Amino acid sequence: MSSELCQSCGVPFDASAPHGTNADGSTNTDYCIFCYSHGQFCENLSLSQMIERQVPYLLEVNAGMGPQQAKDTLSSFIPSLQRWQPK
Repeated sequence: MSSELCQSCGVPFDASAPHGTNADGSTNTDYCIFCYSHGQFCENLSLSQMIERQVPYLLEVNAGMGPQQAKDTLSSFIPSLQRWQPK
């Protein structure tokens, strides 16, 4: 599965958020380098911790959005990403 967004944090892939890497060094097209590197997740975060971590980023890219609105938006979006789906 290839996506335009990191399937862990929801950040769009671009030069500032490149794709992560698999254990063999190949590109992982599902996750960004900040979430997934060398075949494993960079941080052992819970879903709620990921949402909290992403609030400042969303506020930065969406001028005029308040912290609660950012948290509500992320709370409805992040759980739909691949990393957070039940196995």
